[in-house]
Amino acid sequence: TDRREQLHQAFDPDETACYDHPDEIPDLVRHYLHHPAQRLAITAKARTRILAEHTYRHRLSTIIEAMRRRYGG
Repeated sequence: TDRREQLHQAFDPDETACYDHPDEIPDLVRHYLHHPAQRLAITAKARTRILAEHTYRHRLSTIIEAMRRRYGG
């Protein structure tokens, strides 16, 4: 994915594969096609993080808590 500050707030660098410019995408794809163990390690770490912190349930909980703070309850 493209490198964004929000991404690095949500994921560690070893949980993502990022590019700075779209021209980098072909080389990035080739790299991970030739290094399947590295690719699988990144996806496994990202999946673990997503299931632990970034599901719809987590998002809904955050929204409900914000509403409680704002409106009481």
